Amino acid sequence: MRLLSLSLVAFVWSMSTAAAENTFVVRPSFQDVPLTAFTRPRAVVRLIAEEKGRFNSVDVDVGDTIGEAQRFGCLDTVYVDLSIEANRARQKRLRRADLDYFTRQVKRFRNLVERSTTAQSSLDDLERQRVGTRAGLTEAEVEARKLKERKRRHCIEASKGWQVTERRVDPGQWVNAGDPLGRVADFSVLLAPFALSYPEYQVLIAYTGPLSVRLVDEGIDVEATPIHLNPDFDEATRKISVDLALDKGVPNKRGGLRVKLVLRLPDASGAVLVPVAAVQERYEQHWVTGTDKVERAVVYLGEIEQDGQRWARVVSPQLKAGDRVIVP
Repeated sequence: MRLLSLSLVAFVWSMSTAAAENTFVVRPSFQDVPLTAFTRPRAVVRLIAEEKGRFNSVDVDVGDTIGEAQRFGCLDTVYVDLSIEANRARQKRLRRADLDYFTRQVKRFRNLVERSTTAQSSLDDLERQRVGTRAGLTEAEVEARKLKERKRRHCIEASKGWQVTERRVDPGQWVNAGDPLGRVADFSVLLAPFALSYPEYQVLIAYTGPLSVRLVDEGIDVEATPIHLNPDFDEATRKISVDLALDKGVPNKRGGLRVKLVLRLPDASGAVLVPVAAVQERYEQHWVTGTDKVERAVVYLGEIEQDGQRWARVVSPQLKAGDRVIVP
């Protein structure tokens, strides 16, 4: 009797195992969408002349890297140097001649007024002139700071490590304030601009781990970080602008490198995956059988290989991911 019970349990277990082995949970089907962009520098700055003058030197050319001096080139400073010298002479005159003189005169006339030997108006006039001289000295000091700043702006500066992408001036060339001189760019980090549809955008921001892209021309894969997620969209393309930052692993940081991004999206056709053996064909119609023993007509879209197995891509309004089908 006990042997019979054990045999019955073993039979039930084997049947349930077989049933489990003969059913399958329908899987969603995905399609890989390749997107391509070209690298560009993280930042680009236009260099503009802030003063007019003749270029005395241009220290870099296209392709050069800005060095420790952080200098693109310098204008001739002869006239601003002369203005600085004239300002120094004016300050010296105001401080050592006029201001000292009026200070001594005010002190002397104050004593005379106290002894009632001169009029109060004479003292007031000297005091007014001393105050005016002090104000003139302050104006000269402010003018000196302006001249110093103007001289500094005669040299066009750029950030250290940036590269020159455009040069529009040569030594000896005259420029006016506001004229464009060139461009410098920061290639320490590359940006790959993509235009994504909203479903593609949702898939991208859902990534939790490192995002991998392929540098097609270099033949290598590198990590990328999504930045500059534009909340607006381009009305012409009706896409969302997203920049991917490529920092590490890029051997040749420059613009124009092809970047391939592959996003795995749900199959647009609504297809799902079932084992090939679960699809039966009769009279040019394909069927799958659910666990309720009801056959469902499906549209057969072909086979794919995934995870080392063959799967059939099928579409049916009666079949969705998560349903269970029987594999004969």
